[in-house]
Amino acid sequence: MSDGKLTRIVIQNIRNVEQAELQPATGLNLITGINAAGKTSLLEAIFFLSRARSFRTHHLKRVIQSGSDKLAIYARIQDNNSQWPLGLEKSTSKQVIRIRNKTVTSVAELTRTLPVQLIQPGCQRLLEDGPAARRHYLDWGVFHVEHDFHNCWRRYYRALKQRNAALRAKQVDIACVLEPELVVWGEKLHNLRKNYVVQLTTQLQDFMSALFPDLDIAIHYRSGWLEKQGLQLSLQDKLARDLERGSTSSGPHRANLEFMIDGTPAESYLSRGQLKMFVICLILAQMKHFQTRQNKSCILLIDDITAELDQRHQQLLIDWASQIDCQTFITAIEAEPLLLRAVQKNGGKRFHVERGHVKEVVQ
Repeated sequence: MSDGKLTRIVIQNIRNVEQAELQPATGLNLITGINAAGKTSLLEAIFFLSRARSFRTHHLKRVIQSGSDKLAIYARIQDNNSQWPLGLEKSTSKQVIRIRNKTVTSVAELTRTLPVQLIQPGCQRLLEDGPAARRHYLDWGVFHVEHDFHNCWRRYYRALKQRNAALRAKQVDIACVLEPELVVWGEKLHNLRKNYVVQLTTQLQDFMSALFPDLDIAIHYRSGWLEKQGLQLSLQDKLARDLERGSTSSGPHRANLEFMIDGTPAESYLSRGQLKMFVICLILAQMKHFQTRQNKSCILLIDDITAELDQRHQQLLIDWASQIDCQTFITAIEAEPLLLRAVQKNGGKRFHVERGHVKEVVQ
């Protein structure tokens, strides 16, 4: 499956990478270099091209190369035996997105056009951090397979913002008027998420069986209110408390995912190393589900693969990426034998980064 894969990438003014051009393999791409050489900046650029933001910082000025006023990433995408251009330019005052030579303003359209997932050191925080991280994980998956999701999400959060403003201003009548819209879009959002979790569980179990064949894996979706009561009654029952706090305490913005292994929370059951592999399974399960539903590939970025994974799990991750036929970009300090064998086996390419300069290494 070659649809949705990058055939050319041009990067300008991202951290210490002033100008770089790559023609990556459609399968595995290994990027090596010492610390601070710029290899993670290449992954950051691909991620940026998908989401118009960095995965390393919320501060754009830290991403744009010192002395420059904007960054730019241009690419060509393989799709149905043809190629088309995708580009993003961004400064502190302006953003320009071009898809198939057409200027668009929606970051959601950009993200839908180039789905990208990331595995990085510390990714096990998905289970260790608060519910917001897990809602973000969940919503990425639903967004890419359910056409109605983005509209539901946008309208729900707009109504939520308005209700919270009314609560802070002690405008009870306005808060009550907004409840029907909050309920309609909140329940639609809830149902899309709930159905997605059911589908995702099957994909997750397929990956987890290779690691823990005898364990029972379950995902529990918590709606953010007492489902038997319903969202409307929950909003009404908690109105007094919401007025006191100035925010809405019931709704899908309070949802959570719980991951259970043999009835015990995964974060309590698993070791830290196992927890990272569990999160990797979660990410790959999303990618596999996306591929199955959309018949399109998703790009996988793996930063510093050797940092927290032993060789067995490195090999397993590479094999899984190959099985789901995704274009993969891996960074590592050294081109270790396991990684070189994987590049050769998968018809991949190797790139080396030194002081922000990138060159392909011919095997």
